Parts: sequence; structure tokens; C-alpha cells
Amino acid sequence: MIRDMEVGNRSGEAVLDEYMELRAMISRCEERLDELKPAIIEAVMDEDKEEYRYKGFRFVNRTRRAWEYTDDVEAIELDIAEKRKELSTMKRFQEAHGLAVQQTAAAYLVMEKDPQYQGQAAYCPQRAG
Repeated sequence: MIRDMEVGNRSGEAVLDEYMELRAMISRCEERLDELKPAIIEAVMDEDKEEYRYKGFRFVNRTRRAWEYTDDVEAIELDIAEKRKELSTMKRFQEAHGLAVQQTAAAYLVMEKDPQYQGQAAYCPQRAG
């Protein structure tokens, strides 16, 4: 139970408060990293070499390419997408009807905004996706 939870010298809802604050800090750090990246990318591109070494790290620009393929390739991709959808439907059916055998189950934590909460949420990430 939450009230009985203890982590280090903190207990109960204080642990939840610390978790929420850390999540907010991570969100702010990720936003700041996103602000810094364009300048660093440009500065590394201006160097006479392909990488910049600094304090034990390498800063290397990578390129993500997007391709447009012929109709033959796109037809195969569409077929694969349809097969994946069919496979997913079959898996859900077997799970729901006891035909699939569960091998493992692992608990994991999800923190999401409570739609019923009327007050100001203590942690409201602004990042998309």
C-alpha cells in the first residue's frame, strides 16, 4: 500500500511526490536538450573533421535518410502491413479465448494525468508523444 511504502528515508506519498518531481525534471532536461541540439549539429558540421571530441565524448552528426520506393516495393510493404494487422488480430483472439499460453507477466509503472482530478496537476509534461 502507498501509505506503507518506504524508500530510503521517505515514505508514502512523499515517495510519489519525489517520483513526480523527478519526472518533471527529466521532461525539462529533455526539452533543453532539444533546444541545444540544432546549434551543436551546426557547430560540428562547421568543424574541419567529421566529429568533435570533448571531455571523453565524441559528438558526431548522423544522417537519417528517407526513401521513396517503386510500386513493387510499396505493394510488398502494403501486403506485409496487412499481414501484421491480421497477425495482431489473431493473437488478440487467441489471448481472449484461452488458446494462447501466457509465458510471463511483468509489472511496470505508468504515470498519467487523472481526468477526474479537479485541481492543478503537479506534473504536466508538455512534450508530445
